[in-house]
Amino acid sequence: MGPRDTLEDIASDGAPLAFAGAALERARVFSSLHARMFGTAAAVTVGRFRLLERIGAGAMGVVYAAHDPELDRKVALKVLHGAASDPDRAARIEREARALARLRHPNVVTVHEVGTHAGARFIAMDLVDGVRLSEWMATVPPWRRVVDVFVEAARGLAAAHDAGLVHRDFKPDNVLVERGHAKVVDFGFARSPATMPTLSDHPTEGAVDTITRPGAIAGTPAYMAPEALRGEIDARSDQFAFCASLYEALFGVRPFTGPTIPALLEAIEGGRPTTATIHRRVPRWLRRAMMRGLAAQPGARWPSMHAWVREVERRRGRSRYTAIIAAVGGASIGALLVFASSGRGSGPCDAITGAEGALWDEARREAIGTAFAATGLAHAEDGWLRAEATMGAWADAWTTMRRDACEATHVRHEQSERLLDERMQCLDRHREAFDALAEAFALADESIVTHAVAASHALAPLQDCADTGRLARSDDRAPGDPPPDRMHARLAVARAGLATGGYAAALPDAAELAGAAADAGYPVLAAEAFTVVAELQQRAADLDAAEDSALQAIGLAERAGDDALRVAAQIVLVSILAERRAVERGQDWAGLTDASLGRLDDPPRLRAQLAMGVGNLRHAAGRYEDALASRRESLALREGFAAEGDPQLADSHFGIGVALHELGRHDEARGELEQALALRRRVLGEHHPMVARTHNAVGNVLMSQGRFDDAIAHLRQAIDLGTLALGAEHPFVGQVYANLGNAVAQGRDPQASEPHFLQAIAVFEAAAEPDAVSIATALLNLGRVLAFTGRAEEAVPILRRVADTYETELGPTHADNLYVYANLAAALRMLGRSDAALEAAVRSREIGEMAFGGEHAVVADAWRIIGEIEAERGDPAAARVALEAALRIHERIESRPPERAVVHLALAQVHVDAGAVADAREHIARARAGFGAEPNHDEWLAELDTLEARLP
Repeated sequence: MGPRDTLEDIASDGAPLAFAGAALERARVFSSLHARMFGTAAAVTVGRFRLLERIGAGAMGVVYAAHDPELDRKVALKVLHGAASDPDRAARIEREARALARLRHPNVVTVHEVGTHAGARFIAMDLVDGVRLSEWMATVPPWRRVVDVFVEAARGLAAAHDAGLVHRDFKPDNVLVERGHAKVVDFGFARSPATMPTLSDHPTEGAVDTITRPGAIAGTPAYMAPEALRGEIDARSDQFAFCASLYEALFGVRPFTGPTIPALLEAIEGGRPTTATIHRRVPRWLRRAMMRGLAAQPGARWPSMHAWVREVERRRGRSRYTAIIAAVGGASIGALLVFASSGRGSGPCDAITGAEGALWDEARREAIGTAFAATGLAHAEDGWLRAEATMGAWADAWTTMRRDACEATHVRHEQSERLLDERMQCLDRHREAFDALAEAFALADESIVTHAVAASHALAPLQDCADTGRLARSDDRAPGDPPPDRMHARLAVARAGLATGGYAAALPDAAELAGAAADAGYPVLAAEAFTVVAELQQRAADLDAAEDSALQAIGLAERAGDDALRVAAQIVLVSILAERRAVERGQDWAGLTDASLGRLDDPPRLRAQLAMGVGNLRHAAGRYEDALASRRESLALREGFAAEGDPQLADSHFGIGVALHELGRHDEARGELEQALALRRRVLGEHHPMVARTHNAVGNVLMSQGRFDDAIAHLRQAIDLGTLALGAEHPFVGQVYANLGNAVAQGRDPQASEPHFLQAIAVFEAAAEPDAVSIATALLNLGRVLAFTGRAEEAVPILRRVADTYETELGPTHADNLYVYANLAAALRMLGRSDAALEAAVRSREIGEMAFGGEHAVVADAWRIIGEIEAERGDPAAARVALEAALRIHERIESRPPERAVVHLALAQVHVDAGAVADAREHIARARAGFGAEPNHDEWLAELDTLEARLP
């Protein structure tokens, strides 16, 4: 929150608003007076926070400076109006405040805690030592500095949108500038889009600058979009308010004005901006970017705040690539300063840069944009906006580095002609890769559009061409004449195919190129080509051929003496061996690669790739904790070099979340997957298939936590987005229908889940190449539902068919077999076939122990089923052994109380049957407590009542 202010608690009609916690304020004032009169006074606290002084008030609450004794720091404490008397509002405020508390962004005020004190709701957040943006704007800073600050505010606003929040009252008074940096504050007006109040009963006459009481107009009308004035608010409404604030900062007046709300609406819809009172030479591109955000129709604005930021950053030429130029190789910062002051007039390097404008000119960009739009894919526009920004930044950096390489020889005399040639050749190779990717983009199809953002980020880093030491040694590694340019161009096309998902199309020419380069005596080029071929073959699921190609690449790189190239090929081999589950050979190669990386000074990109490969190896070996550690190591390395917006960061969080889910650590898994979801929504756009896939993963974790309604919401989003992005018959959509069936079956009505499973099976069977495992998995879930809805006779043959398919396709010890046998055991029990059920349950437990180790929830479930079957077969001793084994596992892994309660219930049943009254009562009590810890367990509780009634 901000500095002291004198904002009065005045509603839109001029009536005063009662402030929150009147008794609290009286206590604080009395304490202050007592201290002044007598020197001491008891501290006034809210929760653990000690109030210091009142620093502001508004329509939503009173704000105090307070001391947090746990962290020994000052915080801002907002005590909210009226929340205690309105349970729905209290619940909504808590949800939204907690969403803000999960949001950690340098340009958003940080929320630390949400709580209740003496019937009042409070929110503890950062106490920001800054001035309001409106005060900062009054100093009339240069337009470039205005843009700097507003870009930061835009990033904060975008982060809130990614978290599913709409600010609703963005304006200069709700941004603080602290030591030159912006923080978006006062989310007291924030609402999720589904909970916005409307304006249907609000008077349309009156001033447009007032703050309104809760439940009336949502925000400050002078900055509001026309649809917001009508009560239809979403993230695009925030964009309008943001651009209105920027207009005011640049020109000294709001873009649209009017004495009443109807007059204001008329001005906005007429598109007549107010005449400026501050006259600046603002670039036309900036004015266009701003006015697009002020469009009367939401659909005419920028797709997101991220898109606005990208456009502004692209036009200003800011990027990670320009930062790289100032920090690498022989082009020192000092040298660049000399170059910058030397001017752009006629010089010895002008001739070599004459054709550079065609690298990323307007015609090329428009042609690619048109190709993307022609696909008709929902995520095409967002994908192109993001890829275009990254490609443009790379092109700018390439052009600057090329000129600098020339000036290093001909102006600054820092390097030889020979080294200049090496740098120019390196830059030419990088340009070939850029051109190949741009040409691939111009042929946009579903795969290219989906991979576009990741492909643009995968362009080779330009540091390679500033590494003068490595370049100077290049002749020692490539004897004979350099390969023809056409060979390098073909390699660039192969890499573009790899980056954009065109594996089958790129593979034949890449393989032919690799062989031709090796035969012609170009070992470096051949090694590079065989490495690409290996990756293409791996993506095309030809793992035998991929391993052979990787080994050829390693041998050629060794012959050329190129250690970095050899290590890169070895890392690809480790990944292939992990996918083949060739764990021992993979570990041998990983150890060798680890040692080689040490001799290369541990380049972080290669080290991150190796860590990911080692993680996959460990996962294949069933060492899930070790696999998780490797994936975390890879993420930590990526965070050190990847640019903001690099999809690899989201991929890492996703992989970690999946590993945690497999380990049964569902809370942690959900945190990682939600972070991946936020990143993918921001980086790839709301409609990208990977966003749909992440919704699916989050839904599965929520299902594991028993939060079925939340899971269903995410899964339905995954179906909607997947259908929009990929089509209704895509296998992914079928997978999500199967997952939705599971969530419905567990959380609501098992019979209502059957249509979802049938839909999944129909999608899988309609595929051009039906996947037997996917069909079997949907049948598995259908069989389970049939069994538990009284149709076990139908379920058993379906489940046996699934078991045969899994053992054939996946192998008899694959982890997924345990779920088949567990459900088969349940169905056989229902039919009274106890011996066959016990055999299936034991098989499920054995597979679970091989796959996950002895301490895992699925193993505990298998022991429970075995115990229940043994009790039915009349062997209470064996039943107790199995059930107690299940209970020990649940206690060690700290599973959810209801999961342990099911085991206590089974043990209670065994003890009741055996007449062990004390033991029975103990387990009934524990089961009752476990089921009572979460809602929707009435049937289990009723069963406990029946069981307890049997006791003497």
